[in-house]
This record gives sequence, C-alpha cells and structure tokens, in this order.
Amino acid sequence: MSNFAHHRGASCALGFETAVHLAAKQLIADRMALYLPAVRTNAPGAADDGDLFAQPTLFAPAGVSRLQAVRVEGRVGEIRPDLVVSHGGRDVLVEIAVTHFVDALKLRRIKDLRVAAVEINVSAVREMNFAALEAALFTSEQKSQWLCHPERDAEQARLDALAADEKARRHAASARRRDDEAVRLEMALQHERARLAAIRAEPAAAKLRQALDHMGARDAGELGFLPVPVKASNAIAAPPLVWQAAVFSDLMHGAIEVNAASISARRVRAWIEERFEVPGNEQAFAVAVWDFLIGLAALGLLHHEGRQQFLITVVGCAGARAVVADARESGALPLSWMRTWPDRSTTKCLAVVFGTVFGSAQKWERVAGLLPKVRGEEPPDAVIQHYAEVGLDAGLLRRFFLAVGFARLAGT
Repeated sequence: MSNFAHHRGASCALGFETAVHLAAKQLIADRMALYLPAVRTNAPGAADDGDLFAQPTLFAPAGVSRLQAVRVEGRVGEIRPDLVVSHGGRDVLVEIAVTHFVDALKLRRIKDLRVAAVEINVSAVREMNFAALEAALFTSEQKSQWLCHPERDAEQARLDALAADEKARRHAASARRRDDEAVRLEMALQHERARLAAIRAEPAAAKLRQALDHMGARDAGELGFLPVPVKASNAIAAPPLVWQAAVFSDLMHGAIEVNAASISARRVRAWIEERFEVPGNEQAFAVAVWDFLIGLAALGLLHHEGRQQFLITVVGCAGARAVVADARESGALPLSWMRTWPDRSTTKCLAVVFGTVFGSAQKWERVAGLLPKVRGEEPPDAVIQHYAEVGLDAGLLRRFFLAVGFARLAGT
C-alpha cells in the first residue's frame, strides 16, 4: 500500500492518525533502526571579561541507530509508549506525534521513570505516504526531540554544579578584590588627607617659596603681576600673595603647555580649601576668589567666558609677566625674538584660545604655524605689522607674541 487511507470528517482524522502510528511502528520494526537526535549539554565557558556562559557541547551525535529489539506498545510503569526500542544496551521510549503530542502529565511520568524517551513529530505532512514517513523516521530532516535522556541529564547536572561552584568562586574572588580595592582606596584617601593636612600646616613663607620655584621666579617681585587686589582678603588664612601665587603656580602656570586652557572659579575654591585654612564665611571666600580671577582677566591673563568659567590666555609665569610688563609700558618698548620657542602644540593651544576670545580663529592658527618659518628673517615688530595688514589687530598680535613666548621686551 503506497498511501494511507483518507476520508472526510473526524473519523477520517482519527483513522489517518491510527494508520500513521501503525505504519511507523511497522517500518521501525522491519528496519530495526531509527534516526535519533543529537544529545547536547551546556558546558560552562568563560568570556573575555570573565563572565560565565553556557557553551553547547555534543554529548552524542545524531544519526540512524541500529536497534537490538523493538516492542510495540509495551507498558512501562504507568505509561504505554508507541514503541519501546533497545539501543546501546538501554531502552528508549518512542512516541509518534501526528496530532497529539506528549502532554505535561505524561512527560512528568516519563521523567519519573528515568528512562530515555524521544518524540518524533510527523504532523507537518497531512497526506502522508510511506516514502514521506520513511524520511521522517530514518533521515536527518525529521523533527524529533529527546523528551528525557538520563545520562544527558546527569551530565548536565554535573556541569551545572561545576558552573555553580565556579560562579561562587569567581564571586568570592571578586568580593575579595573589591574589599582589597576598598582598603587600597581608603589608604590612598588617608594618605591624601594627611598630605593635604601637612600642606595646610606649612608656613606661608614655605608655600610661597614652593610656588616661586615652580614658576622659575627668584622672588615675589620678579612676578610683577601678583598679588591682585581682592575684597575680603581675610577670608583665606594666608596673605593674598601666598595663596594667589600657589593657585597660579599649580592651576595656571603649566596649563596651556598640556592643552588645558580652561579653569573655573569653583575649581579654584575647591583647590584652595584643600590647601589653606578658610576661616571666613563661604560668601566672603567666594568674593575673594572671584576678585582674584577677574583681576587676572583685567591684566589680560585670563578671559571671562561667562558664569564661573575662564580661559587662560598666557603660557606660564613668563608669559604673564611679559604681558603685564608690556601693558605698563603702554606697548612702547620694541620686541626681540626669544632664543628658544615653545613647542607647536603649546603655540596651537594658545592660538585656539585667542581665536575663541577675539575671533578670526583660522588666522590665529595660521600665525602660530608660520612664525617658526620667519624667525630670524625679520624682527617681531615687522612681522606684527605684516599680519596687521591682513586683518589681525597689532596690539593683540603683540600680546600673543609675548603671551606664548615668541618674543620678549627689549632689555628684559
């Protein structure tokens, strides 16, 4: 018989399902073979970041297996499977699913028996012949799945236990690392607090000397631009010259050289509070810091961008001293080239600042890039005149040359 019986109505559907079951059983019994799906377990793996993940591992390959015995509808415990076959020295329950699949109750009973069971799904072919049924039972294209596989389940339980142990070990190691890091962080904080406490306790003269040394100045008179007059000068427990020199030394002196051209009043206040006693009220302290920054802006050493933010417009103490000295001489002294010039990144950073503050950003960057080529060919004042003719302000060019360290005042 090449085709199964087919009739209309519910009795037809029942008859078709019965015919498929019978034919499937007969084919398996005649061939003494059955295609069994692969058996896989999920072994724990470790990602690059150390997290564990499930890595599928082949426990047994798929393929047509030779059977040692076939029993049709033999009862096993409380259930009666379509077939019980012997394979590899163990029994395997076989369920043929046409329209009815193994439900939760039957599945639980199968698992309670701790016996291997496979379900073969032949529901996709509604009008089935023997060729189609053979393909479903004996080729890799059929849809079958393990309902239960005791060896696989035992191996998976073992792997899960290993994964749980490894996860617990990693968690414990991570917790130890966090604890160690917390200890190191606390020790670092204690060290930093002790360091800052020692700095706060240093005499004012020592703090001033350190700031001057950092800026390369022999004495306070050599600075020429500090102290800036401020209101509420008693808001900080140190002479204005001392705390102002310390702020300029640590926060502004080398800023442009590392391409850090911006500073805020909030940052200055926080820095001072770490290193100086601030016995006055917060408002007086804020006023003193604000007067200092606005005073530097009035000297041309900072530019107030808005709110509490300022741009640094000079390269270090030497640039600040030169700009202030030139302003006091009303720009009357001739300029001469410095023997050594700042590096290109420093020059470009200050050019960007001048472009931001005064406009014509591309022209300022062009000036910064071309100056090394004209060095020694013409004096600074002639170069300034040349660039002034192409649209840049001569006074600002003069300030730029002094601020970045291209030129110096004659006689200094």
